[in-house]
Amino acid sequence: MRYAFIKDPHFRFGLSKPVGRTDNFHDEIMDKLAFLVGYCVENDIPNIVTTGDILDIKAPSLYDFKAVKEISDVLTDIKDSGITLMSIAGNHDLPSSSIDKKGDSVYQYFVDHGLIVDIESSNLDEICGLDYRPKLDTLFQWLEEAPLKEIIVVHEHLFPTKAEYTGFGTYTYYQNVADAINSNKNSKCKYVVAGHLHKGFATQEVDGITFINPWSFTRLARDSYAVNNDHKPQFVVLDTDTGKVETIEIPHKPFSEAFIEAEVKRNLNLDVTIKEFISKLNDFSNDGNIDNLLEGVELEAEVRAKVKYYIEKAGA
Repeated sequence: MRYAFIKDPHFRFGLSKPVGRTDNFHDEIMDKLAFLVGYCVENDIPNIVTTGDILDIKAPSLYDFKAVKEISDVLTDIKDSGITLMSIAGNHDLPSSSIDKKGDSVYQYFVDHGLIVDIESSNLDEICGLDYRPKLDTLFQWLEEAPLKEIIVVHEHLFPTKAEYTGFGTYTYYQNVADAINSNKNSKCKYVVAGHLHKGFATQEVDGITFINPWSFTRLARDSYAVNNDHKPQFVVLDTDTGKVETIEIPHKPFSEAFIEAEVKRNLNLDVTIKEFISKLNDFSNDGNIDNLLEGVELEAEVRAKVKYYIEKAGA
C-alpha cells in the first residue's frame, strides 16, 4: 500500500489569514494542496495521511457556516479525486486541546460526514495512531502496550537527538520511542510518522524503526524556530510493499514573499518574552522570590503590588 504523509496542514479556509502571512496565504495553501493531490492521483497513491492539526482554530464557536462549508468543499474535492484522507486529532483539532471534547469538535463533524477517516477510532489494516494527549506518559504507555500496526502516527514533538531540540513544549527523542516500541510484544511497527513539531528532519532508522518527520505542510509565523527559508513544505511517500520512502518538496513561495517581516519579528519577540517568563517561573518555583520573578517587567507600582498579592495568594 502507498501513503503520502503530510504534517500539520492547519487549514484556515473560510477564516482570516494567520499573523505574519501575506494576503495570498489561502491561495498558496490551495496551490500546495493541488500539487499534493495531483501528485497522488498521477502516481496511484490512494491515501493521504495527516499527523493531526487539520484545523487551526480550537474553538468550535469560531467556525461559522462559511468556514465549515469552505473546509468541507476542500475535503470533498480530495475525496472526489479518489483519495482517502486519514488523520489523527491534533491539539488544534480539539476544543481547548482536550481529548475529552473530541466529540464536540469540528474535526469530528468532518469524520462523521465521511470526509476524514479517523485513525485512532478505526481498525485499519496497516496503520494506527494516537490522538494528541498533553502528557507523554499516555504516549509511552500506548507504545509499550497497544497492538501497534506497521505504521503508527503520533502528534508529539519528536526530535532525532538532544542536539536538534529547539526548547519548546513537551518532547522526546527517537531512541526513547524506538525503545518503547521494541519492548512491546504486540508491536508490528516499522514506521513512526510524527506531527506537532513543524520543524522537519530527514527520514532515518533507529533500531529497526523508520522515523518519518518532514517539515510541516503549512508555515506559520508562530513557529519561531522555523520561520525562515529553511522551512520547505514537504510530504513523504511510503510504499509498504517495497519499503521505499521518498520525500517530496512542495512548490512554495520564498519567505520574503510569503511573510510580512514586521509581523513575524513582533511574533518572535513575543515568543522570546514568553520563554523568558517561563524560565523565570521555573526559577520562582525553586526559590519563591517574587521580586526575581518580576525583575525587568515594567509595571506601575499599584499594579505590581496587586500582581505580588495574587501570586502570594495562589501559592498560599
